[in-house]
Amino acid sequence: MIRSKPDSYIFPTPRGEDMEESLTEHWVYECYLKTDYDDDGIAELRKVCVVGDIILANDPVDYIPFISITPLKIPHKFYGLSIADVTMPLQRIKSTLMRNLLDNMYNQNYGRFTVLEGQANLDDLLTARPGGIVRVKSPNAVTPLPNPALEPYTFQMLQYLDEVRENRTGVSRTNQGLNPDVLTSHTTATAVQSMMTNSQTRVELIARAFAETGVKQLMYRIYKLLMEYQDQERVVMMRGEWTPVMPNRWSQSMDCTVSVALGNGNKDRQVQELNQVLQLATQAQTSGNPMVTPENMYNIASHLLKAMGHQNVDDYITPVDKQQPPQPSPQDEYVRAQTSKTQSDMQKDQMELMIKQEKLNLDKQEFEHKKTVDQFEADMKTFEANMEQQVGPIKIG
Repeated sequence: MIRSKPDSYIFPTPRGEDMEESLTEHWVYECYLKTDYDDDGIAELRKVCVVGDIILANDPVDYIPFISITPLKIPHKFYGLSIADVTMPLQRIKSTLMRNLLDNMYNQNYGRFTVLEGQANLDDLLTARPGGIVRVKSPNAVTPLPNPALEPYTFQMLQYLDEVRENRTGVSRTNQGLNPDVLTSHTTATAVQSMMTNSQTRVELIARAFAETGVKQLMYRIYKLLMEYQDQERVVMMRGEWTPVMPNRWSQSMDCTVSVALGNGNKDRQVQELNQVLQLATQAQTSGNPMVTPENMYNIASHLLKAMGHQNVDDYITPVDKQQPPQPSPQDEYVRAQTSKTQSDMQKDQMELMIKQEKLNLDKQEFEHKKTVDQFEADMKTFEANMEQQVGPIKIG
């Protein structure tokens, strides 16, 4: 059950037995609880407003309209602990110790005395000034009381309390500035960076608690309120473009994701890692590897710019769907024309060479054919000559 206490009425509470009842102040409790109010066997969430034993309202609700943003959560409690809650007891102890230290130093400087009554001038004794004279009637009329000196463990106690505070809050001297002991020791830059990163772990944990348990739920509540009450079209900037939206038509299944802007490591480490990814992607794209597309390059560059602190990445790089083909320069046109001319000349020479080769092949075939015909005619003449010698002349027709 969650209860909220609104501010009291602006009228002051009258005092006395005959005060007017209409001016009496009362606490109004706004409670949220799950109960089976209608006896259907199902517990529903209800909002109950009460003043004392009087119930002012008892209405069903869909959700609790309160969000707790607290650095240190306490189980089964709506309100958690703040950094002040864990440091105030230590601060009270340090204040008490500091007062005692100052009192001791005051006593060291001015001291306390035992005085024989009537044997010393009290006005001279109470006036503490350098070189002051105290008039006495007897030598031992004024005797200083011994004041214990400050012990070293007193200052060690203050240092111990500072260490306890650093452990509770996560805010140490390291992440506020370089520890002077680090400068005088032989410590590498990596070790110093690691120490500073570890000292910020508690701060990052508190920031993540804010984001995950408070801001995230708050965004979901805003999303639900927009769907319930925003019934007019609005034009908002989304992904660099003005887009009309109608929240009451959005999906009831929370078709959105709340992203917590906290990653692993600090910004310098993220930038270094993204630079390595960009270098690998550039090498893969240069070698013609198909696993890296222009969309991948744009995403890597956009994440790198966001890690550097530039949220509007479209001011530096252009999305893939808006990119235009590069316009060739005059020098590129000249080189392209020369290349095209050279290719044309090469093709022309190749065609002429092919024609000459084909002509040579035809001449060779014609020569071979003519040689075959001549050989055939010579063979026929030899055959006719042989026949004439054997059977005589052959008359045809």
